[in-house]
Amino acid sequence: MGVTACGSGLSPALKHIGLPGGVLLVGVYTLILSGGFMAGTDAGFAYPTWPLMGETFVPAGYYAQGWQATFEGVATIHFNHRMLAYAVTLLVIFFSVQTIRTGDSARVRRSAMLMLGVITGQLLLGIGTVMTQVAIPVAATHQVGAVLLLTAVLYWIHAQSDQKLVTSN
Repeated sequence: MGVTACGSGLSPALKHIGLPGGVLLVGVYTLILSGGFMAGTDAGFAYPTWPLMGETFVPAGYYAQGWQATFEGVATIHFNHRMLAYAVTLLVIFFSVQTIRTGDSARVRRSAMLMLGVITGQLLLGIGTVMTQVAIPVAATHQVGAVLLLTAVLYWIHAQSDQKLVTSN
């Protein structure tokens, strides 16, 4: 049994993911990868302050090692993770509020509220992880939160595609 493609070249399962869903999926996935670099380099220990990183918003040494700092520089990895988190948070807020205002079904609106709740908890856990200098219970819960955020985004996409299928018939 192979994967079949529909006319657009995508698997039928992916056919109903709109641009907002795709943007959120890529954003959350990239943020999770960035979190892996945070954990792998112990970057969370370097700047136990928030909202500033040390005494500045952009840390000293940001991209000091050139492009390799993206994967090896603790300051760069930490700053990039924060900026990705802020960007994903803003996207989730934007798409959730839009969905809550215009969603046709209670399920779609609930999925947006779920995303808002999860991103709020995840943002607070991320700040808490940094402020507690990566206390294991907080950091581990933050990693679980990443999976919950991805799940909430997938549920939101699924709820919207179900709504599209029902309204298109």
